Amino acid sequence: MNTKLDNEEFKITYLITRNALAHAAQSLSRLLKDEVKLLKLDLREDRQGLPTVSDHLGKTDCFLLRTDIFGEFRAQSNLIISEEEAHKIWKITQPPNISLQDEMREAILLELDNILTASVISEMVNILRLEAFGGIPKLEKTNPHKIMEELFKEDNIYNYYFFLNTVMVCKNTQISPSFIWLFKEELIDTIRNVIKNPESYPGLSKIGTHFPNHHSQYE
Repeated sequence: MNTKLDNEEFKITYLITRNALAHAAQSLSRLLKDEVKLLKLDLREDRQGLPTVSDHLGKTDCFLLRTDIFGEFRAQSNLIISEEEAHKIWKITQPPNISLQDEMREAILLELDNILTASVISEMVNILRLEAFGGIPKLEKTNPHKIMEELFKEDNIYNYYFFLNTVMVCKNTQISPSFIWLFKEELIDTIRNVIKNPESYPGLSKIGTHFPNHHSQYE
């Protein structure tokens, strides 16, 4: 799991991810009942992203929503939401004068994962012209140390991994979900083909070209 992308490969990955999460913010507007905008995306690859996620999450417990992706490429989405962020989300979605039960709180987090993960998969499928689908997400309460320990196991089947910190804003409240995405070689091979033959991928015109040198984008 030490493979890294070159600059062009990383740029395409960044632009696809940024566009996907901007669309996800629009979809979240329905769940959170107010306009949601992607304010910031910080994308890092390899272990350079590890301190970013760790600092972002701190040492407190968090919720992990893990989704395996199958089809013409294999991947795994790990959506990580701190307890503080989860309470913000529950407060926004809570109906007046109704206390959310544990089942409803879990359902809200699963729906959040469904929106965010599905948006990234959909964007990759549309732009890279691949077939893929997400499995059933698994939700667990854990802590950042255990997550990292699991990801860096020697028997991990994935070659590439990316750390994403986001900031989305709605109702004068910022929510900051984090992702760790794992990919196998076949997806990166497709990205390399996109670079060599961009005319074969008309969806590229939708993702823009602005790529910040520091890999952090403010919308």
